[in-house]
Amino acid sequence: MVAAFVGRQIVSIGCSYKNPRGGVAMVLNVYSRCVYSRFRCLVNSGGNTRFYKLLVALWAYFCLLVLLLFDRDVKIVHIHTSSYNSFHRSSYFVKLSKRFHKKVVLHVHGGGFKEYYESNPQKISKILNICDVIIVLSETWKIFFQSITSVPIEIVNNVVEHPVDAMVSMKKEKLCILFMGAIVKEKGVFDLLQTVGEHMETFHDKIEVHIGGAGDVGELKEQISHYGLGDIVYCHGWVSGDEKVTLFSQSDVYVLPSYAEGLPVSILEAMSYKKAIVASSVGGIPEIVEDGVNGFLITPGNRTQLFMVLNDLLVNREKIDRMGDASYQKIQSYFPESVSQQLSNIYSKLLQ
Repeated sequence: MVAAFVGRQIVSIGCSYKNPRGGVAMVLNVYSRCVYSRFRCLVNSGGNTRFYKLLVALWAYFCLLVLLLFDRDVKIVHIHTSSYNSFHRSSYFVKLSKRFHKKVVLHVHGGGFKEYYESNPQKISKILNICDVIIVLSETWKIFFQSITSVPIEIVNNVVEHPVDAMVSMKKEKLCILFMGAIVKEKGVFDLLQTVGEHMETFHDKIEVHIGGAGDVGELKEQISHYGLGDIVYCHGWVSGDEKVTLFSQSDVYVLPSYAEGLPVSILEAMSYKKAIVASSVGGIPEIVEDGVNGFLITPGNRTQLFMVLNDLLVNREKIDRMGDASYQKIQSYFPESVSQQLSNIYSKLLQ
């Protein structure tokens, strides 16, 4: 864990994390339980209405102001952000912290940051350049941020908990495919359904598709009905706890054919459960999924490629265990004890 004396000197800023929904929230949740010996986090986003979200942000801003005024232990403000509204909101916390001459760590999680940066590079660069350290999730993102700012860039792996032992039923004859994430076009879930639907002669009675997540459930059900997938596709809604453990444990292949990503926590979780991965070659994914070693990489939106790799795993089931073992080997540096050391090294430098 991050040492207690360091923990007292750090205030984190981020989204609501105690009942996590989404990758950043899950990272903060694991931080709070497994990484920091003392986790002080001001929640600056959450809620279902604009008014409530504004109140949450204002309250976090006020609480940070009070801490900066009266708590002399605080030396570092660690701000978790992504793109668009999240970055805009975070910019106020960056500027407030710098006014009090605190060290600012900006931890960028968003997969769409390149497109966001292009929308207003001057304004975004102004915020980036007053930070003391920018944390990113992969070497790909480090290279990008080095091209737009002179601020030191550090890589900290997205944290994932050690897998939980679960009762696993006997291996099924059917290939069990798992998707877990937001039910939106950008995550590629509809590409997955369309691929299965267009190749029912190949997949019928040979696969199961389990989908966990919230979002455009209406479109999801419409596609399942349109392609006649009711006896193949199982929708679980948002899953957590024991249900999530069971889904990871009993699946064979984890599929996430996204159009944009940072470094998806769901893929890391699947790897911790020794799963073969099928994912898009976007963001930091190619740094954790090695094509042909622990899974397959495809081009976003390329349903022909998606069909080919799923069919390959269906026909060559022996690849799945080998790829799962490779996934587990690759995930070691993402477990809490390793991430804790990565963060401690950054904090120690800033506190010198």
